[in-house]
Amino acid sequence: MSEGIKYLPLVIPLPLPEDQLKEVVEKSKDWALMHGAAMRSKTQFSEDSLQFAPFVLIPSAFPRREFMKSIEIQLILNELMHKVAHDREFLTSSLKETIKVDEFTRNLFQIYETVHDEGVTQPISLGLVRSDLMLETECPAKADKCRTSSSAGISYCCWKQIEFNTIASGFGWLGPSSGAIQRYILQELGHSDKLKNLPDNNALEGLCSGMIEAWKLYDDPQAVILFIIEDVTFNICDQRFHEFKIREMNPQARVIRRTLTDMAERASLGKNKELIIDGCIVAMIYFRAGYEPGHYHSQKEWDARLLMER
Repeated sequence: MSEGIKYLPLVIPLPLPEDQLKEVVEKSKDWALMHGAAMRSKTQFSEDSLQFAPFVLIPSAFPRREFMKSIEIQLILNELMHKVAHDREFLTSSLKETIKVDEFTRNLFQIYETVHDEGVTQPISLGLVRSDLMLETECPAKADKCRTSSSAGISYCCWKQIEFNTIASGFGWLGPSSGAIQRYILQELGHSDKLKNLPDNNALEGLCSGMIEAWKLYDDPQAVILFIIEDVTFNICDQRFHEFKIREMNPQARVIRRTLTDMAERASLGKNKELIIDGCIVAMIYFRAGYEPGHYHSQKEWDARLLMER
């Protein structure tokens, strides 16, 4: 560690003895694979094989008070983003310069304008979002407002918003599973007393319960929940665990997976503007693709996006 830099205290004494470290690393990698904390390889892709997703072996210390504050902030940000998404005047004003120079944003905004000009069909919306925050520790201009971690003498004063994910709001499974790995490793290392300080992470249940509630509000038991996916899915476990959890929580709710190209070739709108794909009426859409230009191979994928938004 560099001299003069303060760190939060270690959760357990480090370094570990070499033989103990080797053993828990091997166990943790197997645990990850056997519990679905895994991804498909981007360099040696195969639908029939997985590799464990990157994870941290041992949790890091973090100020409890600030962690609880971040949870409260999330609720405020969710409401803020919902209002932003439904404020046409604000969005038009904010994006008017961007759409002049960025083709991708311009295409999305044209879809937005088209749907609003036609009249929004579905008055209910569901936001599946993930906010990424970081705690600021260098605030010289606000030194009087800084707080100090008594155990480490580290000052921190405010949260910083890094990004707000709407498509694709991933890691609903890989986030909780990384915490589960750390619980397992702490027990293996004889530190079960530390488990009480690991916060619960119920992101998967939260996201899936939201989708199930939206499916219920659509009020058609035969309708499906549609996942829009990439042509090739590397983060397969994170996606599939959403699907599996929905089935577990409500066996009547069926999930189907389609690409933007699938939608372009086989989707249509019914007489009441209901979205239909392969004979299935869609109650709600969970976008895991469509957030970057490479997902739109041609105009027909853009037409499919417009069809879904309609």
